[in-house]
Amino acid sequence: MKLHFFFALPLLLMLTSCLNSDNELDNSEDIAYLEENAGKEGVTTTNSGLQYRVLTEGDGEAPVASSKVRVHYEGRFINGDVFESTHEGDKQPAEFPVNGLISGFTEGLLLMKEGAVYELVIPSQLAYGNTGQGAIYGGATIIFEIELLEIL
Repeated sequence: MKLHFFFALPLLLMLTSCLNSDNELDNSEDIAYLEENAGKEGVTTTNSGLQYRVLTEGDGEAPVASSKVRVHYEGRFINGDVFESTHEGDKQPAEFPVNGLISGFTEGLLLMKEGAVYELVIPSQLAYGNTGQGAIYGGATIIFEIELLEIL
């Protein structure tokens, strides 16, 4: 029983740090970031709330939901901290099915063509929601810079 408590305590502390005194999720910084970002030049907000900015237009084919793609990407929080990247060390581009991802990533990929580089700002409801996952805290707005290398 002590072993379970040892692992559960840090998780409990991490989760409660994202809660306010009423035990509600406090992602006010993320919400403020989304509101400010929406007004920036070149940013488009979709009906779902996904925000994207085209960094480089692609000239290849566009994926569909059933496509498998190869991409380079970097995922970061609104404070700039990187939580995952295919550019670090000797990592290779990632390959995955478009419809097997969080909904914001999928929606963004479907807007792209091969060769494109987009910045996606994904609100929590299109990412990992109020529970989070791994290093991504509950209520987190996450930002991806994605280069669509090819449709496989």
